[in-house]
Amino acid sequence: MRSFSLTWSEGITEKEAIVYVSAVHEALQIAWSQLPPRGNLLPFPEITPFGSWILQGAAPEIDYFSFEWYQDRAADPAKGYLRAVRFLDLILDEPWQRDTPHYDLSLVHSPLVGGDGRPTLGLAVR
Repeated sequence: MRSFSLTWSEGITEKEAIVYVSAVHEALQIAWSQLPPRGNLLPFPEITPFGSWILQGAAPEIDYFSFEWYQDRAADPAKGYLRAVRFLDLILDEPWQRDTPHYDLSLVHSPLVGGDGRPTLGLAVR
């Protein structure tokens, strides 16, 4: 089973981060309880809250050195939002996603705009 990496941007309060991590954990527990009996033999997926992380010792000019890097690359500064498709593409292309595939869930403080230019709650890939 793939693990879940939880990240959140600057501007998310500690209380919001706690609710976010707790809600993901609870949702996974509910989903896990609905698996057929054979499915329950799988280990419960690991959930790792990373928050707004920075790779220790990495220079800011290196790709993927912090969670803020993703947001900066996906931002439309003139309009004040994140381009959701670009944000997702960056996550899909990250080096450790290829090395150790996992699910990424991110809570961002900035508004997200979908590929159609309209506000969106989120974006996912199957």
